[in-house]
Amino acid sequence: MTDTATPVILAKPGILFRSIPGNGMVGIKVGDNGLPLPLFPNFVVLPGVLLNRLDRIASTYWYPPPDHLQALSGLEWIINGVTDADEYRSALISLDDGFGEKAPIFNHPRAIAMTRRDISSRLLQGIPGLTVPKCVRFAPVASSDFQKVFAAEGFRYPVLVRPCTSQTAHDLVRVNSPLDWAKVLRTPWIGKPHFMTQFVDFRADTGKFVRIRVAFVGAQMILRGYTEQDDWLIRRAWGDAPTVADIELFLDEVARFPAWTALHDVCREVMARGRLDFWGIDVGMVSRTEFVLFEANAAMSILDPYGTAPEVMAKVEPYFAALTQEVGTLLEAPTAWLHDARLFPPVRDALADPIRKDATERARVLDEGFVLGMRM
Repeated sequence: MTDTATPVILAKPGILFRSIPGNGMVGIKVGDNGLPLPLFPNFVVLPGVLLNRLDRIASTYWYPPPDHLQALSGLEWIINGVTDADEYRSALISLDDGFGEKAPIFNHPRAIAMTRRDISSRLLQGIPGLTVPKCVRFAPVASSDFQKVFAAEGFRYPVLVRPCTSQTAHDLVRVNSPLDWAKVLRTPWIGKPHFMTQFVDFRADTGKFVRIRVAFVGAQMILRGYTEQDDWLIRRAWGDAPTVADIELFLDEVARFPAWTALHDVCREVMARGRLDFWGIDVGMVSRTEFVLFEANAAMSILDPYGTAPEVMAKVEPYFAALTQEVGTLLEAPTAWLHDARLFPPVRDALADPIRKDATERARVLDEGFVLGMRM
């Protein structure tokens, strides 16, 4: 995003920053009006009621523009709607280069960069009560590269392997033994960045696998998901096919959440290090005081319980109405946003490809960011 001599005078004080994915690919479905509806991956998901409120005070800006972005006269703040450092790397760099230190930015691009799985696995190390599995990022060019990374990085079986832009367990593979590596070759993988993550067994003493999601809205932490399942792979916050009984269990935990001190302590430290405005964390629960990190980012569907049956949704409508109001209030209050996120390393440094940038220098930049996150 570069300035030119002739500024564009904005009619509204803010902009909602959105982007075409770096690979140019979007999903599509038929919307409620019967017309094709594009689906952009890894966006901040806001319901129509909030988008309508924002439309009165913000213009939507799409990256990349057909021409260089002109200087914006009257710009007071930016809401960043892109959330994935791999899917939208160029967009985040452009936003940060142009406005990272010039205007308040909701979900600052520098903080988004720090949520990339391999980076956040270092940023969040050392939090009492939270096990953070090792995660590395690599781009295989030969089928043997998966095993080479496994050996070079000191992983143990089982490990989880996924494409870097996956946030929904799509193409996620669990490799349990040396005989399982063929599984990772069933998707287009050559040259495509991947994550390899150490699998940590989080089965609770009850024999169940418990997944928890906590939403962070400004300085607030709100229980957004709780489910107990028989299998380790749980794709959704209330289970893959939530029933009324599942929702009642979740609402019981919502009522207990204010007294859940151990989880509050973990979340408070994650929030202090991450410095985002609207995001969340998914963890497995080994016990009421011990948790395993799954992910911490702004790409979660916190306000969109997609695919939930009407009779189930009816149980949580008051909950979502209150949560939506909290997010809307924060979106309209730029002075309440976490402006110190700009103290993280610039996005282009944090996300520099080590092939094109000296690896020692990149490590130095990231280490500065990790230390900063622990001090903020």
